[in-house]
Amino acid sequence: MMNQYQLTAQVRHLRYVCFVSSNYSYEGLFLLLLNCQQYWGGRYTPIIPVQDNVIPAGYAALLSHYDPDYVLYSAGVDVELIKQLRCFNPVGYFELDDQGQSREWHGVYAFHLLSEVDPATPVLVAAGISNFENPLLDFYKLNYGLVTSSYVGDNEITRHRPTLEVTAENFAALNQLIHHQKPVLRSQLARRNLHNVILRTLTSHASNLTELVVARDKQSLEDLLYFWNRQLFECRNVLYCTLEELTSLGQDQFFGGVLHDLSSWDLPIEVVSFSLSEEEVNDLLVSVLRPIAFQRQFRYCAIPEFPFAVQDAAGHRMHKSNEQPLTQTLITESGLLRLPTPSFSNKLSFYSQYWTVDLEITQRTAEHRNRLMFPLTTEIGFVVKSFTGRVRLGREISIVVPSQGSESVDATIELPTFPQLLRQLVALPVRHGQLTHSRFPDQGPHDSSNRLAAFISIFNQDFTLVEDFFDDKFWVDTFEKLCISEALAGDAVLFEDLVAACRTVLPQRGVVLGDRDATFQNEENLRLGLKRTVQELCGYGALLPGFKLKCTHCSSIFWYPLKGAAEAVQCNGCLREFAFPVEQPFAYKLNNVIKNNMFQSRSMRDGNLTVIRTLASLHRRARKSFGYSPQVNLFDDLHSNRPSSELDIAAIVDGQFIIGEAKHNSAAFSADNNKSLRGLVDVAKEIYPDQIILACYEDQHGKLARAERALIHLFNRWEYQPTISTLLIHEPSYFNLTGYRYFLH
Repeated sequence: MMNQYQLTAQVRHLRYVCFVSSNYSYEGLFLLLLNCQQYWGGRYTPIIPVQDNVIPAGYAALLSHYDPDYVLYSAGVDVELIKQLRCFNPVGYFELDDQGQSREWHGVYAFHLLSEVDPATPVLVAAGISNFENPLLDFYKLNYGLVTSSYVGDNEITRHRPTLEVTAENFAALNQLIHHQKPVLRSQLARRNLHNVILRTLTSHASNLTELVVARDKQSLEDLLYFWNRQLFECRNVLYCTLEELTSLGQDQFFGGVLHDLSSWDLPIEVVSFSLSEEEVNDLLVSVLRPIAFQRQFRYCAIPEFPFAVQDAAGHRMHKSNEQPLTQTLITESGLLRLPTPSFSNKLSFYSQYWTVDLEITQRTAEHRNRLMFPLTTEIGFVVKSFTGRVRLGREISIVVPSQGSESVDATIELPTFPQLLRQLVALPVRHGQLTHSRFPDQGPHDSSNRLAAFISIFNQDFTLVEDFFDDKFWVDTFEKLCISEALAGDAVLFEDLVAACRTVLPQRGVVLGDRDATFQNEENLRLGLKRTVQELCGYGALLPGFKLKCTHCSSIFWYPLKGAAEAVQCNGCLREFAFPVEQPFAYKLNNVIKNNMFQSRSMRDGNLTVIRTLASLHRRARKSFGYSPQVNLFDDLHSNRPSSELDIAAIVDGQFIIGEAKHNSAAFSADNNKSLRGLVDVAKEIYPDQIILACYEDQHGKLARAERALIHLFNRWEYQPTISTLLIHEPSYFNLTGYRYFLH
């Protein structure tokens, strides 16, 4: 069966996070909120205050729950501070102007979501109030989305629906109209069809709560920021007004009706203020709100700390949008991918609309299903041609799709092999949305990596199979004896020798062979099990069947492959022919590829086995995705044959890019003044791996831990520090000695 790839594409809204400095103007923040609110999903954009380039601890904790496509920041915010948080992997970082605008404000205009609303429900639209002045206009803009947007064609989008047009003439009766007709509000459309996290608080807060935030005046950024970010936590509705606006609204009994409609019947409306005292708020409850209440209660609510503490692992729930995933199949690594369009509009018109498509890619072969996951430094244009995008924190691809209509969009996709992807990760890693050039434009294999690749090919690229045999002390001891054997016939073993060796070690697992009728652990069953295992190893090519033959002329003993058997055999010593012996038992020779990965000579270990077992350990750790490369040479000069560095370990585990150094003995890490560790750090500072691993077979006097500390020290004060881990490869054991590879039944 050839490789097949199943691609699932799902539309969602663009996600943003904005950082504003403490000296950002109230007007600029107000306009920023209006900009957010005009787009699909924009009401759930976190706005993070930054005081003297310090992000408050509560907001820093809140950010860990978000994975934005774009990060925006105002003047006065050091963008390097944001990057050092290392909790984002956006398309890029872009500056806001003093009017809350950015050239990277994109999305789907919120009015396009009207198709999800009952067509009989009128839509609140502004008509002829662009030059209208009223103290309450800002209140309606922010809370109801009452803004004029003729540029994007509000009239055209809503022309087939009933509308509630707000004019200078009926503005004074606006609350009465809203209470009676209950129109669709633009601010509500920006909250529909979400694919976003909604945070749950650690302390008890009703999820269906409505809050009214009251600011002393248009100077209190804290009240305005609370109003906006409160919606990130579970609640029904949050409204905002200044003291002046509330006093004016209190003269309109129908404002109480609007609050009634926006709140839950069984919960009071909580009134919050950071700029007014509790006494001042309670006076407002008595003098302004309770007189206009429509069967609703109001109460003051003190907020001792915001953002609220979030439940840990269960701190959020993901709102699933109405968008249905589109699944396609590719039978090759490249092809055309049909990108879905938002379901809620059959015509996205008037100006370019932008949305995101999240991709989930699964490789299907005859043996397995492997989710393709990518390091954060992957260049999206390398995979999906001509599209901007990023790797989400979940290590899967998202692309930004622009469209001016409802027609489907096609993308050319080319799924890289691991060597192709590794070449991009090393030579052209992406950092903070920018493609960078490392000093390693080229890479290639060397002798050790070729030997390692051949070893893994013998075991069908199956690291589970490698672990089965190389965690098993019986087979490791057998292989090692065959590697260092000084017998006349070299590394060859008879089946009877294997049976005898197994009989010797079985008592170490408390196994005493018994009668066939009494236990499955009997001599006959042992022979059958070992025969099947030897046959399995021969099938892989790990053991090569042949014969140990003694020349009748010179008495030399040599091993001859099975295909070399004939009635007359030529001696490898005296070169004379002799007759093939009668009933000669098979002798099994260890494949030289395995031997050469275990030992460089009879007395010197080879580091390749450490690399192999490290890769096997990483493979076992993987839950969805695994890719690897044998050792690789890195070149800093395209015209040189001499590598400047090398990597023993290069792997991707569930999208985590891991590099490392593998030594048979941990003492080798500190050789030549930590030369290998220094080289590893130099490479890491160029290619930005997620993790560095130090692995060894034997830890001499705790030098593996010392190597880890030395590596941490070498990264001291560097802006990007990968996770550093160690792996002491465990000794093989007899744990599986009673399993199916020894006893057939």
